[in-house]
Amino acid sequence: RHTRSLCDWSSDVCSSDLLLFLSLAQPRDGADHLRITELNPAAAAFFHSTKPQLLGQPLTQVIAEDLNAELHQRLLAVARGGAPYVGDETTVLLRGWRTPLALDLRAVHARDGLVLSFRDVTERRRAQRDLAASEQRFRLLAENVSDVVFLSDGGGRISWMASGLRTVLGWCSEQWLGHSLAAFCHPKDRALIDRTSRQDRKSTRLNSSHTVISYA
Repeated sequence: RHTRSLCDWSSDVCSSDLLLFLSLAQPRDGADHLRITELNPAAAAFFHSTKPQLLGQPLTQVIAEDLNAELHQRLLAVARGGAPYVGDETTVLLRGWRTPLALDLRAVHARDGLVLSFRDVTERRRAQRDLAASEQRFRLLAENVSDVVFLSDGGGRISWMASGLRTVLGWCSEQWLGHSLAAFCHPKDRALIDRTSRQDRKSTRLNSSHTVISYA
């Protein structure tokens, strides 16, 4: 069992992590619960409280038990000497809050309780969901137009091709993946394709033009 202090644990985690030391207590009714016995300033600020206000308080004072029952059970298991708990992007609703947060949690048994480190990743999860939704909208649009739409990597190789390729040129999209656009053009047009690709990689704006390209 670990017997390290909060200061010892602080040296092993990122400065952005929030730390709580929780002791295992057993009140008169016999139900185990976790009580805050130490915390770092970042954790106090996260809960919009001061360190003296939180010391000695049950964990349920900041993380409602009825809305986070599974999390409390997992933390109790760690405090009783169980295996460490890792919960990435765990949904947690703080007491008094209306909107749940996404927290990366790490809990390890220490002394008569556990050390809980956590990090608020709500904005990261929201950004990932927004990006996924944006990509889905892009694919929906690209797959339902009659134009040839494709994505290429930094080397000019095609990494994704919309299904409209079959309608326009009769090719399967998979046949173009991993190749440069110039590889499928008529030799007399390859220099133009290479020059255009180099210009696009240097600029964040796409130049619109109408050019007739012959495909081999």
